[in-house]
Formats: sequence, structure tokens, C-alpha cells
Amino acid sequence: MVQDTYKRVWTNGTTAYVTVPSHASLLPHADYITLEARVYIDINQNYGRMGGILTKSNTASDNLGYAITYDDRQSIGRTRRLEFNIYHAVGDIGNMPVQNAITESGWYHIVATYDRTLGSDNMKLFLNGVRIGVANYAQTITYNAVRDVEVGAFSLGIFPLWAYFAQAGIYNRALTEAEINYNYLHPNNPKRQGLVMSLVQTSIDKPAAGTWRDVSPQTGNNGTITNATTSKYPAISAGRNALFFPTAAGTNSVNCGNGASLQISGTISMEIFVKLAEISPQACIIFGRKFNATGWEWGFNYPSRQIYLFSDTGYCVTSVTGLNLRSWSHIVVTHTPGAATAKVYVNGIDKTAAQAVRPLTDPAASLYVSSSISYAPIGGYCVGFHLYNRILTPEEVAYNYRHPNNPKRRGLVLNLSQESLYGTQWQDLSGNANHGTITGAIAKNIADSLTGD
Repeated sequence: MVQDTYKRVWTNGTTAYVTVPSHASLLPHADYITLEARVYIDINQNYGRMGGILTKSNTASDNLGYAITYDDRQSIGRTRRLEFNIYHAVGDIGNMPVQNAITESGWYHIVATYDRTLGSDNMKLFLNGVRIGVANYAQTITYNAVRDVEVGAFSLGIFPLWAYFAQAGIYNRALTEAEINYNYLHPNNPKRQGLVMSLVQTSIDKPAAGTWRDVSPQTGNNGTITNATTSKYPAISAGRNALFFPTAAGTNSVNCGNGASLQISGTISMEIFVKLAEISPQACIIFGRKFNATGWEWGFNYPSRQIYLFSDTGYCVTSVTGLNLRSWSHIVVTHTPGAATAKVYVNGIDKTAAQAVRPLTDPAASLYVSSSISYAPIGGYCVGFHLYNRILTPEEVAYNYRHPNNPKRRGLVLNLSQESLYGTQWQDLSGNANHGTITGAIAKNIADSLTGD
């Protein structure tokens, strides 16, 4: 497979930035705006400095417009913070800083939205598709028509940033969380409605050297690359998140509720994509649980190193010993009530050791991905969870292993995937609205999809 190679713009932290001349389209509605950037931030190169990411402002008294910045100045402590500012008048600024937002060097998709019509929580900041901060501001955005838009610095080249840029965009409306997640997953093909400036990786140095061509419907807000260098670089991959369960507390969980489609008492199949962690001496790691005196619990027995499914009164299936905790694993269990035919698969291979005849009762309890009790949760990463009301065949298990974000659809009643992990919920893509409420766990970027889709 030949990987597409595009370009990136390097701003050197001193004299380099990208300038887009002021234009009427870059003075969006006074009540709402969206700013977007895809940028590689090096926390070591930017230690002790503040730098502009995407701005239409400067630091003088006429600093009207908007700005997203990265700030890690020693004078105020090592904050490593992202900050979103909108300006109404001198001394009247809507300000939303998020401390320690960038703690590792890497590529980040950063989006800021303002929608004054919402009243409260009208300023929002998103990192890799996940909302990381909200704030309130009651004033309109006031623009200085003279100031240009700059990528990698404030207007006039003030406060330059050491960074690589692959995307910068501006909308004359506030994107929804779903639209922000879509843009995160489609770096060179963002949503078009309201897009007034769109600089993407595929348009660097087009139509001529030193130009970053605007490919928005406006198609005229081209960027002039000043002192920055462009270099060949692999195409920025679609963003992917994983859910990280940071501790062994049972409060770290995803609660998918007790919708009608989850009330299963017949055939059942479940699968999960996880990278576990050594969390001894916990008794077990819960993958999924729907239990209240009766019901089922699916997990990994830490001391015995066996995967198990417990149904109503006992184990209906256990796996052979052994599971590599430090690499990604695709784990599937199937169970037919009243029959000793349950199966356990790991990475598409049948790892069943022992089977027993067990019933399956729906307990009228919420389905939890990870734990709802004091057992250890995953203690590592999870990128997908699927629940079926039928038995998957070995061929279907193998297919799902190779296509984690595009599983078999027949009988699928819960579909949590990398592409639906954003905002304040893990969205169910099955169509049954069994959305998961995340408690304690943290969405983190892992760059690429687990395997080919």
C-alpha cells in the first residue's frame, strides 16, 4: 500500500507564520463562530512561551477579534494550557483557559466555538473531538477589520508558536459536537456549511509556492506562508479515540441504560476491543455487566488468566489460560441459554476451555461497559463494544476482528466504536439509542484506527 504524502507547514517559533488578509467573510456573525486547527505541538520547544494557534487579533489596545493560543510561560507556572478568547472591547474579553490541556507532544485537532444565543456555556473548547472546557460570556464579538488572520502567531507576527500545521478553518456558525467529531475523523474533508476559510493539508503550496490555498466555498481566503517552511509528510490520519479507565475504582464505567433492545434472555454475543493493564491484585476485570441477583457478567479473571461469562448462577464458559495484557485484543463470547455451547474467541481464534448449561435472565438492570461494582474495570484502553441478540459464527467473528468500526449489522443492538467516542457520551451507532454515559473514564487520542475498516 502506498501512503499518500502531502505537506505540512512548520512555524519556527520566531519569524514564521501564515497570513490570511482580512476579508468581509472573516468577520463572521457577532453572536457565533467556530475556529479549527490541526497542529503538532511540541511541549519542549514551546516551554516558557505563549504562541498563537489561530488568531485575528494582536496584543495592543485594538486587540479585537478572536484567538486560540497555547501558553506555557514559566512566569505563570507550567500551565501547558489551551486558551480561547473572543474580544468585545478593550478590557472586555471572553476568556476560556484549560490548564494542562496539552501534556504530550503530538498532533492535535483543536476546535473552539462561541454561540451567544445559548445563554450559558456558550464558549466551548474541544480537543481531538472531546469537549474539554466550557465558559460563559454575554457580549458580541467585535472585529478589527484591519487585522489579518494568522496561523502560528498573533496578528503582526506577535507571539509565534513552534509547531507543524496541517489544517486551519473558520466557520460563521457554531458547529455541533457531532460535526466537530466528523471533522476530527475527516481531516481533509470538513463540513462545508458556513465554512469561510479552509486551509487543509492537500492545498499547501497551491496554486503557487508559498501559498496555502483556501478550499472553502468562499475560495478566496488564501494564506501566504511567511518564513515558514513546507515539507513532505504522510497524510494526517483520521483521528481515533480510545476510552481509558485510569484506576481500579468501580466508578469508572460506561452506563448504557436498560433499553428494550438490551433486555436479552435468549441467544447473545458480545465483543470488545481492549488493551489491558497489569492491575494486580484485583480479582477480575469487568468487560460488561448486566446483573442484579440474576443476569450476566463478562470479564477476565486476573489470578487464573481466564476469560469468562457468568450467567445467573454460574459460569457458562471459560477460556484457556493466557491473554497478552499489553497488546490490543479482540475478545468475543457467545452463549445459548440451556445449552453447553458457549464460545470464547480471542483475535478471531476459538479459545474455549470449558462450557456448562446455564440459563440467561434479563435482570431489568442497566448494562455497564466496564464495572458498576467494586471490581477492577478495564484498567487500560477500550475502543469498541458490540452486543448482539444472536450467535455470531466463527466467520463473522473473524470479519469483525478485521473491521472494528464496521461490524456485522444483523442482530446488533449496541455498537460503540472509535468513531462514536466524543463529547459527554459514547454514542451507540446501532440505531437503538443505547448511548453510554461515561463516568470516571477518559477519552484519549491513539491516532489511528485499530485495524483496517
